[in-house]
Amino acid sequence: MKKIQIEISDTLADYIALRIEAGEYRDIAEYFFALVAHDCGEPLSDALRKRLQEGIKSLDEERGIRVTQEMWEQKKQAFIARSREKRSEVA
Repeated sequence: MKKIQIEISDTLADYIALRIEAGEYRDIAEYFFALVAHDCGEPLSDALRKRLQEGIKSLDEERGIRVTQEMWEQKKQAFIARSREKRSEVA
């Protein structure tokens, strides 16, 4: 797995922190995974879904959290719901 570092403005960092504090995302990695998933469109390709699951799993293993299929499904459904809400706000 590759680690990527990026620089973002303070304003953007504050915005992401607010989304995390609101409980929309667990951490900044989950936020960026969701952005990538959204950018790829729905439904996610099987290959991308597998890579995202691997990335989340590796992060969770570092934190001592075991990711289950049920947890992944809940996260996926929450992301889809948020994505649909955002799309309806734009429309």
